[in-house]
Amino acid sequence: MHERHDAYKAHTMSDASRERVALLMEEAAEVIVICGKILRHGWDSHNPLDTHPETNRELLAREVADFNFALELMDKAEELHPGDVAGALVDARANKRQWLHFQGDVL
Repeated sequence: MHERHDAYKAHTMSDASRERVALLMEEAAEVIVICGKILRHGWDSHNPLDTHPETNRELLAREVADFNFALELMDKAEELHPGDVAGALVDARANKRQWLHFQGDVL
């Protein structure tokens, strides 16, 4: 039983780290929600009930910025390193390209 406790201890997170991961997760979910609205209603659609409506394009920009802020916090806390992300991006460019059918004009 003592070994299990030590192994658990090695995987515990500080409250600050847990908060950063939760923020990243929440922001990722919000990006997904806006993407769904864009697919259903279009880029420049907006909620007609809003008194100060933002287009889905504007909402996506804001949510991506919020997501990037969460990444920035993780970088500053040395939980997620920009070099690791940059390396993974190089791999993604090489690996995802084969599965994209309509991106010839932006690749």
